[in-house]
Amino acid sequence: MFVFKNKKNIFLKIADKLNQIFNSKHKAILKVDKSSIKILIAQKNKDVYKINFADLIFVEDLIDKDGLVKDKELFKFFLKESFKKANIKIKNILGITPEEETFYKIFSLSSDFEKEKNKEEKILPLITLDFEPIFDIKEFKPVFRYDSHYDYSLWAINKNYLESYYELLKSLGVSLEKFEPENKMIVKALFRTFGTPDAVLIISVSAERTVLIVFGGRGIHISTYLQFGLNSFLKNEKHNEFIEELEKIVLFYNTKSYHEHGASPVVNRIFLIGDLPEVLNQRIGANLKIEIEKPNIPYFIEFENDKIKEMINNYKSDFLPLIGGMVRDE
Repeated sequence: MFVFKNKKNIFLKIADKLNQIFNSKHKAILKVDKSSIKILIAQKNKDVYKINFADLIFVEDLIDKDGLVKDKELFKFFLKESFKKANIKIKNILGITPEEETFYKIFSLSSDFEKEKNKEEKILPLITLDFEPIFDIKEFKPVFRYDSHYDYSLWAINKNYLESYYELLKSLGVSLEKFEPENKMIVKALFRTFGTPDAVLIISVSAERTVLIVFGGRGIHISTYLQFGLNSFLKNEKHNEFIEELEKIVLFYNTKSYHEHGASPVVNRIFLIGDLPEVLNQRIGANLKIEIEKPNIPYFIEFENDKIKEMINNYKSDFLPLIGGMVRDE
């Protein structure tokens, strides 16, 4: 016979466990770029996200010049196997659009623009695109309001690109919930509240590509990518080109016409996601005079097991945008 010394505590624990089971929801996030497919499945419990499953595959020239998957059967096979291994029923999935498939720009527009009902029609003549776009426009919310103007962040994604992934996922019985841009999700993973008083140069290095972002205040000021990454650096290739690009970005931010929106007027921090040869770490420090910081996996993340933790630590730059996708609604 079992005797409960404190029945209230026992029932509270049972109630909490039932609440976790019935109110928790698995979220799946997918990212496809030119050399890899990544998927992550997570579950929120109160303020903590537990990553239940993570998988990736590297494939050369996976997508074509229009951002479309070349080998559709391989793509579907990978996802089918991932869903099978995860053993979690997935109905909806969030897509992350890689930097190279996204147009990004900041606009400073008059305060009258805020009253416009169709902002896309007003902005479209200001940009040149070689594809039919789907827009995402967000006010660049400043810390201090200026009556004379508003700043807006604009992301444009190729409509054909989105529709092709929608059809591929639909054939697997999965609905595409939405696409979010990679740069925005990288920032969201590093700055959960999407704000900082610093101006941070984020360097995200993966095997075949490098994403560069300057984030400060409450917005992304600069976002671009390089078509080379760690594999080139380890062969002692592209070092000068890489350093020159970093210097150009920092100089542009530091000398641009600056509005006080709550961010440092000069880049004062560098976050490195992934790894670089030590010689490049030293050159960045010497040339930019800023110490390199390597952020840890966000504190609000837990792992189902050590295997998942090891994979994400080993491929942090690949999975960081997907982690941002987990917390995009906060």
